[in-house]
Amino acid sequence: MHTTIRQSSRTGSWRDVYQTAILEPDLNKLPERIVEAEAALAVRARELFYTIAEDAEEEEALDDAMCILQVLRSSLRHRGTIVAQGTNDRNCLKRTRVSHCFDHMTTYVAESEGD
Repeated sequence: MHTTIRQSSRTGSWRDVYQTAILEPDLNKLPERIVEAEAALAVRARELFYTIAEDAEEEEALDDAMCILQVLRSSLRHRGTIVAQGTNDRNCLKRTRVSHCFDHMTTYVAESEGD
């Protein structure tokens, strides 16, 4: 799959692509949106790496966003399990996505507080 990412140094651009991914209502388009968002995050992380001024807050936001995208991707893998169990209910999948994201973020916050 070839994906073109239009990216500038503006913080908003990666955030826009990321937000589009996590809010995508069409589950068939979601994998592509995740790939686009991950690419935009990688481009911005690379830009920050090569800049002189550090922006720890944005770097942390990028890390958080990448973690959430990974959880979202993981929840898509669980989609097959939900369908195989005879549940074709989109709300069930939505609850599963939210639950996975919440579990991941709870773990992330707990680990961060331990540092």
